[in-house]
Amino acid sequence: MKNIEIYEELSALTMAKLYDQFPRSVDIDPMALAILLPDDLWSESTEMVDGNPNHHQYIRGKSPAGLAVPTIKWLASSGLITYARLHNGIFEETAFTPKGFELASKNSSSMKRVAKYLSDLGKGVGKELLMDGIKSAIKELIQSIFMSASSPG
Repeated sequence: MKNIEIYEELSALTMAKLYDQFPRSVDIDPMALAILLPDDLWSESTEMVDGNPNHHQYIRGKSPAGLAVPTIKWLASSGLITYARLHNGIFEETAFTPKGFELASKNSSSMKRVAKYLSDLGKGVGKELLMDGIKSAIKELIQSIFMSASSPG
């Protein structure tokens, strides 16, 4: 998978989590978000060493785990979100900026759908079924966010 696909999915999950908790700030664990991503986004995160099928090495730059922190930092540097600090791998007191909330609000039905799946996953409700639903909801959210961000006004 390409890094942009991982970035898009991590961005959608981050924004949906913030939307669900708005206007409160929340702590975000980027690794917990990365783990929610489908297996196909993890497929290029390791490679075989010296042709040995039993020996693999981790490729940080192609892994959702390796891209989760840079994605959230990029969302902050682009002015969509803010956080108080990154401490022990957790983005503390993370919230939308006015610009980020405006973008999220233009896509509120998609945000609510992803946020609901995230909430249900947190409760341990039917993980297999929810993962199928969340994949569909994230895809819809990604399309709506990026269309809104690229359209004028």
